[in-house]
Amino acid sequence: MKYLYRRSTRRQPFRISQVWSRISKKTTMQTRSYSIHNLVGFQIKNSTGYTRQFFDTTQIQFRNFLSDNGSPYDFTVEIGPFSRQSRACAITDDTYYISDNYMYFTDKRKLSSWEVEITNIEDSPAIRIATNFVGNITAPLNLIEFFVQYCLLKKGVSVVHASAIGRNGKCILFPARSGGGKTTVALSLLEEGFSYLGDNYIILHKGIARNYISPLNIFTYNRLPVVERNLTSRQRLSMFFKKRLYGITGGYFKIFEKINPAGLFANLIEDDLDVGLICLLEVNCVPAGNELSVKNISRGHLIRKLRYNMELDMLTFSRYIYSYGYMFPNSTLAGFWELYEQNLEQNLPAEVAAVSMNAPMHWTSSKIDKTVELIEDNLCP
Repeated sequence: MKYLYRRSTRRQPFRISQVWSRISKKTTMQTRSYSIHNLVGFQIKNSTGYTRQFFDTTQIQFRNFLSDNGSPYDFTVEIGPFSRQSRACAITDDTYYISDNYMYFTDKRKLSSWEVEITNIEDSPAIRIATNFVGNITAPLNLIEFFVQYCLLKKGVSVVHASAIGRNGKCILFPARSGGGKTTVALSLLEEGFSYLGDNYIILHKGIARNYISPLNIFTYNRLPVVERNLTSRQRLSMFFKKRLYGITGGYFKIFEKINPAGLFANLIEDDLDVGLICLLEVNCVPAGNELSVKNISRGHLIRKLRYNMELDMLTFSRYIYSYGYMFPNSTLAGFWELYEQNLEQNLPAEVAAVSMNAPMHWTSSKIDKTVELIEDNLCP
């Protein structure tokens, strides 16, 4: 008996999962160059799938510093799968593979994981990073921001963890820990006629503060009028769902809405100003009705505080620094924090006014008024 085999004409069921899988696996190469005030230049190559590139936060973070300048770059970054180089390495903590000018490691936090290889560490670092899907959102961005600071550090330029506003041609810095009110104070003072330089990092060089315009991380507590009146419908909807996710997970997932200041108040942004006042925000539980207290601090105290503030913000990278530094104690990377203090000593004006303020957990209009008085007393004639 002969069997006649005929191709079935029955249509296969449509499955979204199959389409999504094909799209997510399809790769393309995106290459972008950036220059931050012509002080540091870098290139990012992203060879991940379309879906990951859609969630590429590096594009959002550095969009204000896109540049057509070509090489040489201070460092380069490749985001995507890679094969580790075969090298004879010392292994520390069963995690870090280290040799001269070379480092490889894997790391993770919550649901994020990443794999990193760095060559030419001391001169012009070349970084390769591969992540899982969740890690793709934060790990490349955090690594790039560290190397921006590392390359600036080698050039004698400082980066401080602070917000900054301007008045009468002078810059007022507000260093604080994460969640310490940097963004809230800066945005509130824009309503009082101040200009803007940044809300998270500020560049200092020879007494001049330069802006570091990165997206505002907006959540419910810092959704101030200057932001509220410029939000799009999409941003409002996105913030609603992020707030719901925060509540459902009991605060485990706190995802900010990233909003570009250049799209909110471009006319208020300054490029650079002379440093006139530094006000450390020391967060405590000041009751709503209590007055803010302010005290003068010494230059030495200020520099140590600025170092610890940045060091706490970069705890993950301190592990990488110390792991490499243990093997090569005379390297530039090993002396990162000592050089950080030395640069601050050179870049802060000799007679800059510095104060510490017992910043509250929740800012009110009266406390913003008190802050304006502080600035006028210490800065304006």
